[in-house]
Amino acid sequence: MAGGGTTAACVSTDLEHWHRLPGVEVEDTPAHEAPVVFEWKSFYWLMVDPLNEQGLRVYRSTDAATWTVQPNKLLDGKGRRTDDGNGGSHPDVVHL
Repeated sequence: MAGGGTTAACVSTDLEHWHRLPGVEVEDTPAHEAPVVFEWKSFYWLMVDPLNEQGLRVYRSTDAATWTVQPNKLLDGKGRRTDDGNGGSHPDVVHL
């Protein structure tokens, strides 16, 4: 993954054997990890942690198959507190 990464959608009926869904993938350079997908405000959203970069890369989709990268990353850069020296990494979403 040194040159880039691909996040793909897979399905399983037994959580042991997985099958990749054709045509549902996001290629990204640089490499990335920790993909999280959720639905919000009539769109699907995908967040990934790009390796060797600060912040979270965000993609948007209307069908969860074709993804468009958003122009700005989330949590890109230092926070306001003394110990907040890094940007966001390894995202997650909690529905309240």
